[in-house]
Amino acid sequence: MALRASLSWLVPYAISVVFTKGLSLLTIPLVTRHLDPAEYGSLELVASLIEVAAIVLSFSVAEVLFRLAAHGDEGGARRAAAAIAGGAIVLALTVGGALQALLWSTDLLPAGFDKRLVAIGLLSASVSALIELPLAWLRNRARPSRFLLFTGARSVLQVGLMAYTLSQGYGALGILAGNCVVDCAVASVLLVRQTRDTGVRFDGPIFARAVRYGAPLVGSALSMFVLGACDRWFLVGVVTPGEIAHYALAAKLAMIVALAVQPFGLWWYARRLSVLAEPQGLLRSADAVAAGWTLLACGAVAVAVAAPMAIHFALPEAYAPAARYVPALVAIVALNEACSLLNAGSYCGARATAPLIVNTLGAVTALAGYVWLAPAYGIQGAIMATLAGHAVRIVCFLFAGRSTAPIPYRWGLMAAQCAIAAGAMALAQDQPAVRGALVGTLAIACVAALAARALWKRPAADACAPDSLATLGSGAISR
Repeated sequence: MALRASLSWLVPYAISVVFTKGLSLLTIPLVTRHLDPAEYGSLELVASLIEVAAIVLSFSVAEVLFRLAAHGDEGGARRAAAAIAGGAIVLALTVGGALQALLWSTDLLPAGFDKRLVAIGLLSASVSALIELPLAWLRNRARPSRFLLFTGARSVLQVGLMAYTLSQGYGALGILAGNCVVDCAVASVLLVRQTRDTGVRFDGPIFARAVRYGAPLVGSALSMFVLGACDRWFLVGVVTPGEIAHYALAAKLAMIVALAVQPFGLWWYARRLSVLAEPQGLLRSADAVAAGWTLLACGAVAVAVAAPMAIHFALPEAYAPAARYVPALVAIVALNEACSLLNAGSYCGARATAPLIVNTLGAVTALAGYVWLAPAYGIQGAIMATLAGHAVRIVCFLFAGRSTAPIPYRWGLMAAQCAIAAGAMALAQDQPAVRGALVGTLAIACVAALAARALWKRPAADACAPDSLATLGSGAISR
């Protein structure tokens, strides 16, 4: 299958993930040495406010670009990129400036939030689209080496400035300020390159299409925020800032699971809509999802086993309670990544309303759980609510995509891999390090072996089954 021939494209993307996520995770011991749990918890609360602003200001430009450039010619793709770039500049100047003015002219922030920290974070959020769009263009044009260059340089510079500011005693302020300086510099360089490559223009019709497609994605991303860092807001006053720090640390380590899928996702999500319309597109999509599912299962097992050991051996004793939250948070991250693998059909329409509806349903489910469960059960209640929200999303995504993209998913393979991974995660808990590592290694080997047998020895396609959306005649993917 074409997937095997495309694996070489994953190498630069995999290296970029090591820089963007791996280096960030390696800074955890540095941060925990300089910040006590209470200060770390306060920083996480500020970061959650900044995350909301970044969602609005970035306007899902990567997904919008992939959608508008998916079926156009080279010239059409360049015009779309130029128009989106122009819109991103306007958004950064107007909305970013308005948020700064609102911050300094009012006292809307809850008690305990430092306006300086939030203002610096808002500035970083304001240039987020000017970074995401050029990087998305590089992915869409199949330029993984240049993508690696910029993402790697950004991460190295941010880590270097973080280490310096913390060593000088600037604490949380130094972390945010260093990130902001690097983001502004990288955004400037990327915007100059984008201008030379595609230009910048203000095209009313293209901008209107971008808004129609992007607005639901922003709403969907805000729903995903509810399923992510929003639960911290409901824990304020219920648990101590130190406990929020333990929970946030465990969540950050659980996000390592996404590293196992992200190199694949960087390659696949940028072109999966195009593949669906190609010959054998449905079957190729099913195989690609199975490959991503395999990486996800292996990553979940590895993190559930290794992260608690890392907390106990590499971090200060004050952060040891974070280990007990890792398995459940790994399950949450795995469910979220599974939704991404299974939601292609919901993006096939002219507008991205299906993801918005599905993610909103999941967010409402989680919000109801936060309101009812967090006051009574604290962090465990927030975890239960988030798990329920993601479970609703998976069911709804499968239902939404069953007609627009009837992909023949490899349910037998995927169910077996889930059972192996869940069993290994349960068996490895409260075991000595060596025994837990052995259980995890055996489980990963079994998951990989099942995938190799199924994907590299795939039987011939069913001649009676539609091989692509074009054959199906759905017209689902439209410009």
